[in-house]
Amino acid sequence: MIKVRTIKHLKEELEKKYQIYLSRQTLSTYLLPRHANTFAAKRHHHPAQIAISSVARTEIKVHINEHYCLASVKLAKTFAENFLDDSIIISQDVKAKISLGIPAVRRTFKIVQLVNEPVTIANYNFSINTKQKLIPLVYLLINPSDSSKTLHTSHISIVIRLEYFVKTSSRTHMADLIKIIHSEQFKETTKCEEKTKSIWILIVDGGPDENLKHLKNIFEYSKLFKKEDLDYLTVRTHAPGQSAYNPVERSMATLFEKLAGISFPIDHFGSHLNSQGKVVDDDLAYKNFWYAGERLCDIWKRDLIHGKNVICEYINQHTNSFEEENDFEPTWSWIEKHAQLCRYSLDL
Repeated sequence: MIKVRTIKHLKEELEKKYQIYLSRQTLSTYLLPRHANTFAAKRHHHPAQIAISSVARTEIKVHINEHYCLASVKLAKTFAENFLDDSIIISQDVKAKISLGIPAVRRTFKIVQLVNEPVTIANYNFSINTKQKLIPLVYLLINPSDSSKTLHTSHISIVIRLEYFVKTSSRTHMADLIKIIHSEQFKETTKCEEKTKSIWILIVDGGPDENLKHLKNIFEYSKLFKKEDLDYLTVRTHAPGQSAYNPVERSMATLFEKLAGISFPIDHFGSHLNSQGKVVDDDLAYKNFWYAGERLCDIWKRDLIHGKNVICEYINQHTNSFEEENDFEPTWSWIEKHAQLCRYSLDL
């Protein structure tokens, strides 16, 4: 198998390994054409059963409300810039789940190999519904004084949970936010004169745990507003299919590149799955998930993002401090008095 990036790279590898000297144009005619029904494909005479495959790239989807959502987020950032000493911008997102036992990022480079050659992967052929995955919840804390595209003063905090035992919800996000806000590691961004800032701007993607059309999420944001005794809390979402505008997406791109081709073990302390892929030993499963989660944290902690260390933590527990400590239950009359609801925003 020869790993290549382009035809030029393939030509260099062939010349080096087999002492075959061909022009790039001649070499391309010996490969399978990308589109078999085109005129260019007719130049391929008796091509070998190999081709250069590449990762597909999709453009951002167009949405009728995209300009409104972008203007809404921009307005919230402008508001925060007018109250620099009291405001904080938090961009949050739930990233793609990371499976155990198979490469975290599979399609990482272009590969040339025979079409009929078998492809081998790690020997963990369990069912997808076993939920043997890690869930990264990412929070990007931005100082409004530098809300430009450079984001030099922002901090990233990543909380990793296991999907099988610990479920994520809007309460999970609230517990993470409270823990991050009161952490000494983020004191420079979250506090002013030893006092927690009272104006919060949350930028979310509109997933099921964040979408403002769900009443349960509105209740949880109201509890957060009351618990932290905030002066103003606004939650803004981008239009569907345009999460790429969320600042945390650009920050996490380089971190996910670090996982290219890396497999996190699922049976470091022994297999907790039976032949059908079902968990048969909970204690052993907790240990295996803990080991894989800590390895993931070690990888993401190595590099700096925006010149700051990445704070990554693996949480392996059922309890939710936000749920246990908060006894405030918002009523409809309270929401009508203090909240302004919109399809893509919530203001408290």
